[in-house]
Amino acid sequence: MKRVFGPLLRLGSGTQAKILVTFAIGQALVLLTGLARIPIIVHAIGAVGYGLLLSITSIAPWLLLAVGGLTNVARVDVAEALGAGDTHRALAVLDSLLHRARRMALALIVISVLVMVVPWSGILGSDEHMPLAAYELPVSVAVSGLLVASSTPGAVHQGLLQADRRVVITSILPGVAATLSLLITAVAAAVSAPFLAFVVATGVASSAPYWIAHILGRQQQARLRGKVTEQPDGTTAGHRPGTVGDLVVMTGAAAPPLFSTGWDPLTLGAAAGPADVAAYGLASRLALLVSVGPSALYPHYWSEYARLRAGGDLGALARRLRRDVVVVTALTATLGAVFVAIGPIVGRYIGSGAIAQPVALYVAMAVLGVLTAVQTVLLPVLGDRESARIVAGLVFGFMLPNVALSYLLSRTMGAYGPVVASIIFCSLLLIVAAVLIKRRLTGAGPATNDDGPDGDRRAGVRRQLRR
Repeated sequence: MKRVFGPLLRLGSGTQAKILVTFAIGQALVLLTGLARIPIIVHAIGAVGYGLLLSITSIAPWLLLAVGGLTNVARVDVAEALGAGDTHRALAVLDSLLHRARRMALALIVISVLVMVVPWSGILGSDEHMPLAAYELPVSVAVSGLLVASSTPGAVHQGLLQADRRVVITSILPGVAATLSLLITAVAAAVSAPFLAFVVATGVASSAPYWIAHILGRQQQARLRGKVTEQPDGTTAGHRPGTVGDLVVMTGAAAPPLFSTGWDPLTLGAAAGPADVAAYGLASRLALLVSVGPSALYPHYWSEYARLRAGGDLGALARRLRRDVVVVTALTATLGAVFVAIGPIVGRYIGSGAIAQPVALYVAMAVLGVLTAVQTVLLPVLGDRESARIVAGLVFGFMLPNVALSYLLSRTMGAYGPVVASIIFCSLLLIVAAVLIKRRLTGAGPATNDDGPDGDRRAGVRRQLRR
């Protein structure tokens, strides 16, 4: 195993340019395979079936929020430990989080079984739009959840890889998973498989990156253990991060875009029907073009800003932030313009004219993409626990109002109603984040050592970052 994965892990360390290139390749695979899946699915189960599939599989990302919380806690805490040169603490973080991951997997299995009792056919109107066997929707929801449960150990190891500057290798994993998903979809269509098979194919696209990260992360964890030559002291060995509170806070702080849009397919389906969900789903798939830059660098920002916070150099953090905001915003705005210009044309072609593609939907998604890009850069700066609690509180507090507004707008605007609601709440969150960051960074300068005036300034910076 080491002979196979060792060179791959060494190749996986790199700069932002390598991250962008690798992520672009991975997302090109995601986009192309995702687009290739759409006509296959529509041909196999129809446009209404495609919309119903999107509604069912939109539940899995909410379960993946907990899994993403494991990744983000590992990414931040391991990066801070490595930035401070404390390998013992980094390993203690991993051991604690892996224990937490096993418990989370069990909880997700229980939840997946329990949700089978929900009357999904009545909620989504499948009896009216696409008659299915009574067991198909409940079993599909449960299987989707079980696939998520299998992802938890890999979520911790993905955080390790990103904290240890192996973002390049994690960037390609979604493309690999998407390719596997396309293969399963093609086989399911060829053999006229039931609806459940297409649910499995969709779930594999979300879960397989964690499965692969688990394999690679175990190798990287072994490499870290090999660097440790002395026994840890009691304080380090007893460190137990990754409490339920940590996971909740870091989940909310790291995944605002999902909290803004994660309910959209279900909300839209309940308010307007599967046809509008299909339009939304196809446009959102094409909208991957807009988010390619921030999505690529998001884990990199979290780990690098965590290292800067651990070093206490707030001036360097401010300079880095200004540069990253300008670069990511300019890149996203350019891609958004391209998306609006060609997206509706491509969407109508891919959907074979059976799925509506209103231009207003693409404009709204481009605007949301730019706002989300700025969010991608700002929120990692607020990754310390105190600031993350504020951000998470706002994200959770906005969730239900966002769903309510999405429902109301969906009834009048159709497919782009939920996107408009997300734009409103995303803007509010950005305003609060900008105010918090300005308070943290105003008047700060770089620090060089821990002795004398510079040392006093560094200590003050650290205290300010933890407020």
